[in-house]
Amino acid sequence: AKVPHDAMAHEMGHGAGMDMQGMVKDMRNRFLISLVFTLPIFAMEPMGLGEPWLRPPFGLSEDVAMFFLASAAI
Repeated sequence: AKVPHDAMAHEMGHGAGMDMQGMVKDMRNRFLISLVFTLPIFAMEPMGLGEPWLRPPFGLSEDVAMFFLASAAI
């Protein structure tokens, strides 16, 4: 069954009536925001490097900092 374009756009979280160019711009912005919050997660997790490149700010525990960053990325 073919899903109408508007229904698909609304299902993906885009505004109703958004054109294809608007959807592309919206997805690019979502990707960039997620990237900004994901890079510090990778820097705080040693992943076999021995020492993390970044420590959590403001005296937060690593678990709490990762929770906030991951929540923002999602």
